[in-house]
Amino acid sequence: MSVDLSKTLLWFPLELADDGAGSLMQLKYAIGRTVSADVLVQAKPPRSSRLRVAVFAPRLREMVGEQIETDLPNASVEAKAVADAARSWGAEVVLVRPEATKEEVLEAICCSHFFHYAGHAEFLPDAAEASYLPILDDRITAEEVAAALKAKPHNLVLAFINGCGTSREATWERGAQVYGFASAFVTNATYFIGAQWPIGDDFAAGFASAFYARLFPPSYDLWWRIVRRNRLEGVPFAEALRLARLHLKEMGPRATQTWSSYVFYGDPTRRLVLE
Repeated sequence: MSVDLSKTLLWFPLELADDGAGSLMQLKYAIGRTVSADVLVQAKPPRSSRLRVAVFAPRLREMVGEQIETDLPNASVEAKAVADAARSWGAEVVLVRPEATKEEVLEAICCSHFFHYAGHAEFLPDAAEASYLPILDDRITAEEVAAALKAKPHNLVLAFINGCGTSREATWERGAQVYGFASAFVTNATYFIGAQWPIGDDFAAGFASAFYARLFPPSYDLWWRIVRRNRLEGVPFAEALRLARLHLKEMGPRATQTWSSYVFYGDPTRRLVLE
């Protein structure tokens, strides 16, 4: 299901609407968000003989600017789970070192098909373009991500920024280009997954693992394709997200705030294709 939202309604959690029969829309349908009244370049269909996946879980000092930040205990576990899932599908995995500089991270974003981030995030409603991901002794802003993607041709198809409030957007206004991390990616022909509000570290890691386990075909399918020389299609991004929600829902009410937070920006029918 494709949901076309007005620029002024991006904050609205439409995915939480009831379908009229007692079920949440986001549990029943694979939903992809688009933005009305704005021309967005469509991401190229993710077709590749081998996917390149970059995974980054930063290591932090205690103090970042005026805020105290600590490493999320499950971020490294999440990074390993994502990397393992990608490798099982035959992808080339780049584990960005936890102490990476801003330049290294931006390079990884631009040179990969998938980029997964596991860590803290800060949305600044009064200066959304300056919303940031904290890294060791520095930060990466939404505006810097957009500038890096715009500066040269890139291969990025999907960015999953798994941190609190990473899909929050300020009101899109004429003349501005970056309103948060979602717009930083989608205005540069990239599909995007993020969270609309604070999420639990343990459940966020579990959600990411469930998403990639459902997105990537299992190893035996990969070998079957190699033997038969047939192409292999994965599950659409939006459907993998829906299945991950259902998986986390089984963990009980404490997980609800996390699984209900995620949204996907892009064509809900797009999927990976190995040829």
